[in-house]
Amino acid sequence: MGNHTRKYKDLPRNSEEKIGWPWTVEGEQISDGVSNGPFLPRIAIVTPSYNQGHFIEETIRSILLQGYLNLEYIIIDGGSTDNSVEIIKKYEPWLAYWVSESDGGQSHAINKGLLKATSDFVAYQNSDDIYWPKALRTVGKILARGDIDIIFGTVDIIDEKGKRYPPVCRIPKPEIDVLTRFWNGPSNILPSQGFFCRLGLLKKIDLFNEKYHYKMDMDVICRLLEIVPRQRIARIDDILAGYRVYATSKTGNMSSRKAVEEGIEISSRYWKQISGGAPEKIALEARRGRGFMAFCRASIAAEKGNLGTSLKELMHAYSNCPRLGLTQWNLNILKKMSRLG
Repeated sequence: MGNHTRKYKDLPRNSEEKIGWPWTVEGEQISDGVSNGPFLPRIAIVTPSYNQGHFIEETIRSILLQGYLNLEYIIIDGGSTDNSVEIIKKYEPWLAYWVSESDGGQSHAINKGLLKATSDFVAYQNSDDIYWPKALRTVGKILARGDIDIIFGTVDIIDEKGKRYPPVCRIPKPEIDVLTRFWNGPSNILPSQGFFCRLGLLKKIDLFNEKYHYKMDMDVICRLLEIVPRQRIARIDDILAGYRVYATSKTGNMSSRKAVEEGIEISSRYWKQISGGAPEKIALEARRGRGFMAFCRASIAAEKGNLGTSLKELMHAYSNCPRLGLTQWNLNILKKMSRLG
C-alpha cells in the first residue's frame, strides 16, 4: 500500500452515496509509533469474494477506514462477473495485493490470500461482512502484549440493508468439546468474522482444508485448539464485526445438508476423545441435531411452496429424531404442506 493514507477524504467516493460507517465516518488513525503506546503488530486481512458487488465496497471501506496503519489488505476474487472487479480497482492503491481469477471456492481463496500475506497475524473477512470502528485497534493492542496467539471477538448480526441486531450469544468457550456440538447453534459456534490468529500457526496446520466449503472455519479452529495452549487464546466481549445474514447468503443457507454433513465429519473426529471412550453418546446427539436441522429445512421449503422438498426433509428429520414428530412445530409444518397438496 506504499505511502497511500487511508483516511475518508483520500478514498474514492462511495458509489451509492450512503452515509454513516463506513461511508462517511472513519476510525482514529493508529500507527505503531512510540506516541501510540506499544508496538502494534502487522495484521493481514484477506477477503475472499465472488459476485458480491452489492456488498464488497462496504467490506473494503470498513477495513481501510479502521485507521490501523500496520495493515496488509488482500482481496482474492474468484473471477466475478458482476461489478465486483470494478469496485476493487477503485481501491487498488490501498491494497497490498488483489487478483480476480477462477478458484476452487472460499477455502481455496482464503489460502491463496494467506500465502501472499507477510504479516504477524491474519484474519479473513467475507465480502458481505464488515468490521466495526476500532476493531483492529482493539485486537492490535491485545496482540501487542505478546502472550496471545488467537483472538475470538464478539460479532453482531446485520441484515441485507445493514440494520444491526444484537449478538446472538456471548462468544463460547474455545474448546473442542464445545465446537463438536455445533448442532446446538450459536452457543457452540465461534464466528469467523471475529477470529484473528498468528499466521505461523495456520501454516503449521497447513492452512484451511479446501475440501470444506461450509465448515472450513470450524475445522481450522478445532485443529488449532489441538496445539494452542488455552492461556494463549483471548475471548473479548467487544463487538468487532457485523455478520450479514440474508436469504441468499451462505449463512442463510447454513442449514443445507452439505453444511451439516461437513460439520458432522469434522465433529466425529473428536467423539472418542471427548466422550470418555463412548462416542455413541455424541453420535446420538448428532443424529438429533441432524433431525432438528432437517426440520428447519422442511419448514423453509413449506413456506416457499416446495411440497416435495418439505416432505423429503421431514422424512429425513423423522429418521434421525423421531421425537420431533410429536411437537407443535411439526403440526404447523404439516398444516403448511396440506395447503400445498
